[in-house]
Amino acid sequence: MLLRKPVGNLRAYLLLGSALLLCPCHLPVLLALVAGGLGGNVLAGFLGRNMPLVLALATGYSVFALWVGQRLRRRQASAATPGAGRHENCC
Repeated sequence: MLLRKPVGNLRAYLLLGSALLLCPCHLPVLLALVAGGLGGNVLAGFLGRNMPLVLALATGYSVFALWVGQRLRRRQASAATPGAGRHENCC
């Protein structure tokens, strides 16, 4: 129980960080670095031939990772506040 909160926070921040790297605005720079680092490798050839597919998959992953990461952060933030979901000043 003690490690559950930090692991959940880490998972949320890793998802949000990977979404930041794979968002469509950073993707051309990232793909250029990967293709330049791989040289004439098979993976670099695949990336070059299938650029629309790679862009579509990375964009879909970015949107999904943002959604799940924000959802995890909100869930943990609401669980961390005492009395969340209760109406303490009700009657």
